[in-house]
Amino acid sequence: MSAGEYDNEALQRVADLVAEQIVSQFKTAMEAIEQIKRQTSNIPAIQNDIDELKNDMKAVKQAIKDTNTDLRELDGRVEQLETSAYHA
Repeated sequence: MSAGEYDNEALQRVADLVAEQIVSQFKTAMEAIEQIKRQTSNIPAIQNDIDELKNDMKAVKQAIKDTNTDLRELDGRVEQLETSAYHA
């Protein structure tokens, strides 16, 4: 085997090794991309859930405000009744 043939064979082995590494890295990158696609496919459903929860929380906050208002009014009425009963 001549030096030129040896050099060509060595270069071919190096090229094959580099190609194998690139293919391996490419496969790893593709797997990561597929995983990201699976994870991001859930984002619209999650966003819908978040929007629904926001609306529910607004309703809960309003109900609490209304209840607090009702309780303050009830407190005032009870106080008036107690005052009237005490002075009667």
